[in-house]
Amino acid sequence: ESNIANASRLRKKAEIDPLTGVLNRGAFESMRARLKDTEEPLVLMIIDVDRFKQVNDTYGHDTGDRYLQSFSAVMSAMPQEHFLAARRSGDEFSMMIFGCANREEIQSLLHDFYEQLGQNQIFLSDTESRTISASAGYAWTDNAQAEIAVLLSHADEALYKVKRDTKGNYREY
Repeated sequence: ESNIANASRLRKKAEIDPLTGVLNRGAFESMRARLKDTEEPLVLMIIDVDRFKQVNDTYGHDTGDRYLQSFSAVMSAMPQEHFLAARRSGDEFSMMIFGCANREEIQSLLHDFYEQLGQNQIFLSDTESRTISASAGYAWTDNAQAEIAVLLSHADEALYKVKRDTKGNYREY
């Protein structure tokens, strides 16, 4: 393997979260910056996997890892021409939805994501399974030059309203 191919492979490996297979936070932010040239609507979403600590504490860390992997698999299965997903830390993820013609298309994709999540059962033990629940907040803009930090802050604020009021759901800022 050439040094260039090896360096490329290592860089790619460094961008992926080893547990979940989605982008890591740094790679997500780098990719997000590259999408600033678009004039299409754009959504930034912050997602918390609900009751993850309870799963870890009750069923063990291996089950907790499978829980996160199963959640990430749903994110990864969404159309890549519209979704960019990353693990921020622990049980917190980011998702960007882009390349949509309008706000209605974004709403439809969000609905599809939550529908897929609701159909995804994970076995916690030999006798118990659970649908993975996640709470999310999102903020959208049709100005790609918008301040990303502001959008993330708004998404985070919406997330905490969902966690307080209606876990397992998503909410716009």
